[in-house]
Amino acid sequence: MTGRNMVIEGEIDISFFPQPAIKIHNVKLSSLIGAQVPNLLEVKKVSASLSLLPLLSGKFIISTVELEEPKIIL
Repeated sequence: MTGRNMVIEGEIDISFFPQPAIKIHNVKLSSLIGAQVPNLLEVKKVSASLSLLPLLSGKFIISTVELEEPKIIL
């Protein structure tokens, strides 16, 4: 829908304890066709975790999102 591609070049780690979390390594989001640089965004690691209590009632609430070494090129 955005005309951009997301590429994951590294590992994806999923954990459930002490809370549900995911870590995605080496993520790139491409620029639009014709842009001067190939990637709009490059991140060494993206980490996110879910709040546990709302998850028990079927609600997905992201409690934290961390970007390690983000590089945004506009």
